[in-house]
Formats: sequence, C-alpha cells, structure tokens
Amino acid sequence: MAQRVGRLIALWVVLAGCTLASSRASADAVRGDLVARLGDVQQAQNAALALWDRVIFGEAVSCQDVIPVPETVSVAARDLKAHPEAGAIRDRLNAAIQALHESSDLWNAECGGDQPFVPSSTAKEGRATALAASAPLAEARQLLSAWAGSSQ
Repeated sequence: MAQRVGRLIALWVVLAGCTLASSRASADAVRGDLVARLGDVQQAQNAALALWDRVIFGEAVSCQDVIPVPETVSVAARDLKAHPEAGAIRDRLNAAIQALHESSDLWNAECGGDQPFVPSSTAKEGRATALAASAPLAEARQLLSAWAGSSQ
C-alpha cells in the first residue's frame, strides 16, 4: 500500500512539473508573439514617418509607395486567461496600429485625389498621426519588459 501511495505522489509531482513547464512555454510563446508584433508595428511606423518626411521635405513620392499597416493583434482567450498581461499589451499594439491606419488612410486619400501635390498641412497631419503610435508602442514595450522581468 505504501508503495502505491508513493507511486501516486511521484506521478502527481511529475504531472505538476509538466503542467508548470507547459505554462512556462506558453508564456514564452505568447510573449514572443507579442514581441514580434511589436517589431512589425515599429517597422510600419518607421516606414510611415519616412514617407511623410519625404513629402514634407519636398521629395516627389509616388503613390506606388504605401504605408504598410499590420493586421490587428489578437490573443487567444485561453492565453489571455493564463497571461492577463497579454491583454494590455495587445490593446496598446492595436492602438498604435489604429494610428497607423489613420496615417495610411490620409496617404491613400491624397493619392486618390486629383491634386498634383500633397498639401503641407496634410503631410504634417499624416506625420503627426503616425507619431501618435509612439506612446502606445512605448507602453507596449514597457509592459513587455515588465512581464519578462517578472517571470525570471
């Protein structure tokens, strides 16, 4: 009987260890995906700012040039439940993506118009809209850093 109880306890310890390891791997995977998405959004913001800067400084910019906007970030419900910090990071990334959408929409509207050039005021508005992604990106970076620090 004692052997049987000992085996059950050993089995329980092994299973608990597997669950903890699985949870850790899941946290790393979710955080890794969010880090990658942060990089994508930062690259899109850099591209938007570069495009608007070229326009502001008088460079001829073709409408073939586009402002890339990443897809919105989603996190599976089970991952949100297991890792609540992922929801706040997702929300900040999506706020930045929304600002980039607005900047891209301004560019697309200008390209769809019949004016031979982009007015300076529109270019500055487009740049300001792309810059609006900076605060939520910084917040997402900070939240990711805190999450990484809390799991060590």
